[in-house]
Amino acid sequence: MSEQPIHSPDPVSAALALCPDEALAPLSGADQEAAALAAIVLIEQLKARLDALAVSAWRGLYAGYAREAAERLVPLVEAARAGAAVRGSLPGPAALRAQAAAAVRGGVVAEVMAATGLPEGECWRRLRLATAEPARSEGLIAMLAAGEADLARVARVCDEASELDAEKAGEVALRVVAPCRDGSVASHALVGRRLRRALAQHRADDPAAAAKHAERAKRARRTSAELFDDGTGVVRIVGEADRVCSVMSRIDALARGLRAGGGYSEVTLDQLRSDVAFELLMRGDGRVVSDRPEVDGAVMAQDGGFGAAPPAHADVIVTLATLLGCDDEPGELPGFGFVSASHVR
Repeated sequence: MSEQPIHSPDPVSAALALCPDEALAPLSGADQEAAALAAIVLIEQLKARLDALAVSAWRGLYAGYAREAAERLVPLVEAARAGAAVRGSLPGPAALRAQAAAAVRGGVVAEVMAATGLPEGECWRRLRLATAEPARSEGLIAMLAAGEADLARVARVCDEASELDAEKAGEVALRVVAPCRDGSVASHALVGRRLRRALAQHRADDPAAAAKHAERAKRARRTSAELFDDGTGVVRIVGEADRVCSVMSRIDALARGLRAGGGYSEVTLDQLRSDVAFELLMRGDGRVVSDRPEVDGAVMAQDGGFGAAPPAHADVIVTLATLLGCDDEPGELPGFGFVSASHVR
């Protein structure tokens, strides 16, 4: 949208200007392993600091688009307010503003995609971080600028904490991205676990938030499939967390039961789980067909099926007080995440 190109300093020079010269000293040491690790750490910190600069640039690009859109919107809004003469040919002022805001965001994303080749989803994620309310994002962006967290972690937390109000989201964000007690960087897995627990606790404390979350979960139910070039494919079934855990536990129990019965050494447990799941969905009678040439088309179990299938179940870690209904602390589904107290009960 802008006619004049934006000139920026050489990125390497900008990166080196962000860190003191002594930070490069370990790279010339005799210990090559230490030097290599120091280089990796330094580069990741520089990337984070440059990403913080990029977030600021995203904000500036968005502001420029918004100003131009606002200038073009003024006569349209005035016409919409004029009354009967144009009513019916133009939407109302509020609708016009909403359309303009959507167009601005779409324009920013399209321009950055064209200029950089970044994927569309990644562009939208960065724009959401750049345009989030300051109370929601400023702490995260400060950590990014200090090289204490990477862009993927920061943007993810900002996105997933969107159900919280800005002040609460800002507090939670800093807590979940904070370093570990020993000072080491929190892994993506740990950040995700902390965030899921914080959100589950928020829903436990706010019945309205819990109700909205449950409704979103119901609306999110869907099934889709995708085929890959290697001849395989994936079936995705989205449902409530407790049902997902129960289905996986049943598939796992059936696969392990077949493995314990002897044989199947030619397939991994993951492959056996896949066979079990597809046979249940395709036929529902517990047959598992082997891909071994010597038994092509034959059932894997001698009795022609799984035998007595175990009931679906889900393990959950929860306090006795929650189980008895004395409080609403979230429960944990080991290996999966956290669920509300009502789900637990």
